[in-house]
Amino acid sequence: MNLILNKFKYVFIFVFSFLSMSILMTYFDGDVLWNYGFSYAISQGEVPYRDFNMILTPLYPFIMSVGLLFNSNILVFYIENSLLITVMFYFLFKMYKDKAWLFLLFLVFPIPVVVYPSYNLFLLFLLILIFYLEENKKNDYLIGIILGLMVLTKQTVGVLVLLVGLIYYFKDIKKVRKRIIGFIIPCLIFLIYLICTGSFYYFLDYCLFGLFDFTSSNTNLNLFLLLISIILLGYVVYLISKNKKSIFNYYLCAFYIIVVPLFDISHIIYYLFALLLVLLKIDFKFDKRVIKYYLIFICFYVGMFFYSTMYNGFVYPNHYNNFNYRVLYNINGENKIRDQLINFINKNKDTNRIIILGSDAYFYKITCNMKIDEFDLFNYGNHGYNGKNKIKNKLNDLSSGTIIIIDNNGSFSSPQFMEDVSSYAKTLGDEVNKIGNYVIYKKK
Repeated sequence: MNLILNKFKYVFIFVFSFLSMSILMTYFDGDVLWNYGFSYAISQGEVPYRDFNMILTPLYPFIMSVGLLFNSNILVFYIENSLLITVMFYFLFKMYKDKAWLFLLFLVFPIPVVVYPSYNLFLLFLLILIFYLEENKKNDYLIGIILGLMVLTKQTVGVLVLLVGLIYYFKDIKKVRKRIIGFIIPCLIFLIYLICTGSFYYFLDYCLFGLFDFTSSNTNLNLFLLLISIILLGYVVYLISKNKKSIFNYYLCAFYIIVVPLFDISHIIYYLFALLLVLLKIDFKFDKRVIKYYLIFICFYVGMFFYSTMYNGFVYPNHYNNFNYRVLYNINGENKIRDQLINFINKNKDTNRIIILGSDAYFYKITCNMKIDEFDLFNYGNHGYNGKNKIKNKLNDLSSGTIIIIDNNGSFSSPQFMEDVSSYAKTLGDEVNKIGNYVIYKKK
C-alpha cells in the first residue's frame, strides 16, 4: 500500500482535497464565497478597490481568476484550489519526505479550514515555498520575489515576514540588496497597475487606512482562544530562545500576525499548520507503516461528514447559475426562498438598480449575472477609513427607486455584518415585499 501511495500520492492529494471541499463545505462560509466573488469579479473585468471593496492586496484573487476566464462556475475555483494544495504538498514532500503526510490531517481537522479556497491557504503555500528556498539556499532574487508576492497576498503578514527575511541577514549587504530588488519587482508591477486603473487612492483607503476601522470593529474576542493564541506565541518565543540561529523560527514568529486581530479558531489552525513546518524539522523516528492507518483515519473522518451531509439533506448538483456544483442545504425550504428572491431580482434588474445588504449578496449577484459592487461585502472594517459613515452617505446618494434588499438575519450569518447600518438603510425607503428573511425596500 505504501508503494501505491508513494506512486500516486499527488493524485490522492488532489482528489482528497477536492472531495473534502465538496463534502465538508456544506454551508456558505463567508470567506470562501467572498474569495470566489473577488476572483469572479476580476474575471468579468472589474477592478479591485475601484469597482468593489477588498481590504487585502489582490494577488490571490487575480491568480484564481485565470481559470474563471474560461468558465466562471465555482467548480473551476475548487479545481484551482486543489491544484494549489497538490503543488504545496510537492514542496512539503521535498522537505519532509514521508513526514509530509502529517500535514494532510490539518487540511480538515479539527475543522475543515485549511482545505478551503482562501488567501490564507495561499499565504501558507508561499511560506512553505520560502522555507524550501531558504533550506536549499536558492537565489536571493527569487526569495525576494516570493516575499513580495506574500506582501501582495496579505499586506500585514507579508510585511512582517519580509522584515524578518531582511533583518536576519542585515550583516550580508549583498544578500539583502538582492532580496530587496526581488521584492520590488512584483510590487512595482502592482503599483503601475493601481495607477493605470485609477484605483491607487481606493487601495490606500481600503487596505491601509481602513485597517484602523477593521481592528476596532472586530474585537469581540473569545478569551479561551485568546489564551491559546498567547500560549502559541510564547511557545514560538521559546523555540527561538532554544535555537537563535534558525531563520525558520523567526519566520514562524512573524507569521503569527495571521492570528491578529480576530484570534479565532480558523486563523489559529492556519498558524498550527505553519508551526508544524518548524516542529517537523526536529528529528524524530517516523514509521512509514503508520501512514496507511493514518490515511484510513482521515478518510473515515471525511466520510462521517459525508454521511452527516446526506442525512441532513442536500442538493447536488443544483440549478443555481455558477453554483451548480456547490453543495447546498435545503433543510427548511431554503431553496424556495432562494428561487423567489432570484426571480424577483431577475425581473427588476434591468429597470432598477438593486442593492443587496446581506452576507450572501455575492451568491445572488453572481447567480443573476450582475456586477459585484461596494455594497455586497457589507462587513465592519471593509469600507475604508470611517467606513460606517462613508457607506451611509453612499446609501443616501442612491437614486430614487433603487431597490434595497436587506437580510434580516445578516448578523446571524456573519458577526461582522453592519447591522446598525442596515437598520439605517431601512429608513431610506418603503417596504414593498418580503421573501423569507429578506425585506425589500424601494428608496424614496
